Amino acid sequence: MSLASPRHRPFIDETIRLVSDVMNASRLVFYGVDDRQNLRDFVLEGVPAECHERYVHDAFAFDPLHVRRIAGHGVPVARLTDAARYAPAYDVRLYVTFLRHFSAVDTLELVFRDERTVLAGLNVTWTEHDPPPGTAAPRTAEHLQRYIQHNLVCRLASSRATWLEVARSCGLTSRERDVAQLVCQGHTNQAIATCLGIEASTVKTHLLRIYEKCSVDSRAGLVGRLSDSGS
Repeated sequence: MSLASPRHRPFIDETIRLVSDVMNASRLVFYGVDDRQNLRDFVLEGVPAECHERYVHDAFAFDPLHVRRIAGHGVPVARLTDAARYAPAYDVRLYVTFLRHFSAVDTLELVFRDERTVLAGLNVTWTEHDPPPGTAAPRTAEHLQRYIQHNLVCRLASSRATWLEVARSCGLTSRERDVAQLVCQGHTNQAIATCLGIEASTVKTHLLRIYEKCSVDSRAGLVGRLSDSGS
């Protein structure tokens, strides 16, 4: 389920406040992770717009702590000081240069999973104006990670159950639910077709039936109809 739903925003905002206060860090980014390990649904705290734009434009490609690099290691918290475990030295140097350009001096990543699937992450960054993270910071981050992950998994499980109830109440078939869920996650018809192994024209046919069953006439209407249920 997408974390972009307004129902999830209070939880995300409170999570950011908690981690910022406990870790004494001024820049945080909470984000969702899709099934291809792309980052999405960013919620920023204290991050300059130019820094975030640069990251999503090109810096993500050499980020040693990106979920694509660290997911296979199964770590709950990844630290910049351990970046050599996850990426080539050249990428690490590029990323450190990027961070320094925006006055960042240290960073770590909290990764939230449901069993083996990465659901979301939280980047915590200290700038030259923040108190430097102490030696206990990684251990503190691991405690926070477990607490946040437990609550996030429970929240998303509840949302999935409610979403499924609404989808079923509209009479959507299993395949139609697959299509509807991908629409709610922001995928195009072609991306949905690729994901499900069907033709784009078939996706369009499914959507017409879904719109009729859900009493909506557009993608936005469908997202609103199902997002109201907590998706």
